[in-house]
Amino acid sequence: MSPKIIAFTGLDGCGKTTHVKALRDYLKMRGLKVISFHQFESIIFRFQKMNPFIKKLHLYAARPGTVEFQYSLNNYSLNNKEKSTFLRFVAAMYIIIFGLLRTWLKILFNLKYDIIIFDRYYIDELIRAKWKFKINFKSFRWICHLAPRPYKLFFLRISPEVAWQRTEQGEVAKNLFFQKGKDYIEWINWLKIYWNILDIDIDGKTFQQIQQSIRNNLLFTCISN
Repeated sequence: MSPKIIAFTGLDGCGKTTHVKALRDYLKMRGLKVISFHQFESIIFRFQKMNPFIKKLHLYAARPGTVEFQYSLNNYSLNNKEKSTFLRFVAAMYIIIFGLLRTWLKILFNLKYDIIIFDRYYIDELIRAKWKFKINFKSFRWICHLAPRPYKLFFLRISPEVAWQRTEQGEVAKNLFFQKGKDYIEWINWLKIYWNILDIDIDGKTFQQIQQSIRNNLLFTCISN
């Protein structure tokens, strides 16, 4: 029997990591074998020899307003050729291809578990490619279907104004952060047609209220089966 995949997505500062840990511990107490991962965490391929190249590629390709771009201005002498659209495309392709590998490997290597919980999912890889490298994959949304369809995807909806106050200032420009929030809503609204998504508006709600909504949604499915 293959494990059920539960994933959390949403704008930075919405509490994904905290809710993943809380749900994981709760399901373990119910007697289920559960493991959790962060989507951007690599579990097998470290590419130590390639890391300097990949890091520099990300710096060269980053769009203005990101922390990577600011770092490149302070540490590298960049010309227009190095800041070309081609480099951004290569960097975005790296994120998408290896993001897909990260997703599949985390599942295939952990088939013995009842439930696998993802802190962020493949959709976050695609959104990151847009706001970090200005590569819009709106016309290629079908890429999402290359990743396993989660049993349940929880979208923690939060207003960008509230989320901005919770995040580390300086990681990304405010206008890009707010655009990222719009991108999440656009992608989620499209994915609702194909995936089982629970859209939870967390503004004004306590942690306990949000966690209870998550547990109630899984109570008669994931836990009872």
